[in-house]
Amino acid sequence: MQTGNKIKSLWKELRFRYKLSIFNENTLAMVWEMRISKLSAILIAVFASICIGAITISLLTGTPLRRALPGYISSDMRGQIVSNALSVDSLSRIVNINGAYLDNMANILSGRITFDSIDLDRKQPLLTFPIDSLLPASTAAKSFMQKYKEESKYSLDVFSQNVAENIILYPPVKGRTVRRFDPQHGHYGIRIAPERKSGVAAVLGGTVIATYLSMEFGYVIEVQHSNNYISIYLYNSQLLKSVGDKVEEGENIALTNDRTEGNNRPFVEFQLWHTGIPLDPSEYIRF
Repeated sequence: MQTGNKIKSLWKELRFRYKLSIFNENTLAMVWEMRISKLSAILIAVFASICIGAITISLLTGTPLRRALPGYISSDMRGQIVSNALSVDSLSRIVNINGAYLDNMANILSGRITFDSIDLDRKQPLLTFPIDSLLPASTAAKSFMQKYKEESKYSLDVFSQNVAENIILYPPVKGRTVRRFDPQHGHYGIRIAPERKSGVAAVLGGTVIATYLSMEFGYVIEVQHSNNYISIYLYNSQLLKSVGDKVEEGENIALTNDRTEGNNRPFVEFQLWHTGIPLDPSEYIRF
């Protein structure tokens, strides 16, 4: 009962109206008056706060004033940041490539790598030379190699130009052959034009041993297979694997490029090597 009386008393007090009057100081005449209760004053204050908050939010979100907020980044600035990050990444790769080139030149000029040890007349830039080939052979090694040559002089060479006659290769891409194997003119593979831009598949299972970007051949990827076979895929627009990755036969390792060959189609060039001998891929793959 006492609680109910307190509530009624409080409600009555909130609704009790006060008279607010303004008088002229000189004439003591009443200029303006208003009757207001505590409840009305509270409601007016809450409504005014809501209006001020809504107007402030509208100004900060719908006008250029939002740029003055700390931590605000516009869409144009975000795009510029992403573009700068990509440019820095590209420049870093170029710097690394140029650094490796300068290091090689410094090694050649200083005599750590013999300049004549590289066959400059060979037009194929994808041949790799093991580090041991740049070291002078010992007397024991020379004696062994001479003895091996003498013993194998009259033996049958089972690794002829048709060394891969017993293997079946998965086609790297499906398409039309636009340039055939021609080692006499420095072309050590075949060039294939698929019907459309597609993935480039590994012809055999193996391990990726090299991935790089060439000014002449675009993105290149090399895969080492069993029995000393190496497959090389040139003119790619994007590589899907990195050095050391294991790949399965038929697994996509790159994407064909957007260049045109003949009737406006992308193409890819495929090479197959065995113990340093280039093989004609068309003899072992049906495209």
